[in-house]
Formats: sequence, C-alpha cells, structure tokens
Amino acid sequence: MAARKRPSTRLSVEDWLQAGYTVLAEQGVRALKVDTLCQQTGVTRGSFYWHIADMKRYRAALVDVTVQTIAIGEIFAPIANAPANSRPIA
Repeated sequence: MAARKRPSTRLSVEDWLQAGYTVLAEQGVRALKVDTLCQQTGVTRGSFYWHIADMKRYRAALVDVTVQTIAIGEIFAPIANAPANSRPIA
C-alpha cells in the first residue's frame, strides 16, 4: 500500500482512530501497528505518540468507540424505524 500524502494540518485523536478502522478493514487486525498507521496517515511515529500513550490504549480506544457506536445504534434504531405517528414527543 502506498503511503498517503502528508496532511496539511495536524492530526487529531479522531484521525488516528479513523486510520485504525481503515487499516483493520483493508489489512486485518495483524496489520494494526504503529508503522502501518503512520504509513496510512503519512506522518511519523512521533505524531502517533503525541496523541496516544501506547498501542494498548489505542486498541482500547478503538474498542470503546466501536461499543459506543453500537450502543447508540441499538438505542436509537427502534425509534428511528418506528412509524412517525408512534414516536414519542420529547
């Protein structure tokens, strides 16, 4: 995989999380390494460690965001899929 062009702005934690999801989707869990993430984002390891303490915490953050996303979907999907006239009014 070719490295991406260097972004014009500083990356955020959210950018690193998105890069992790991309690496997981494209290359699998074994590819989820700092060097692979840096290739994906086009920046150095220093940028990764500026935002994230270590890979253990990074992986935990990926799981946390995934669980939160699933939980929100499970909470709001029944409401969103209900007929408009049966939705509660807040």
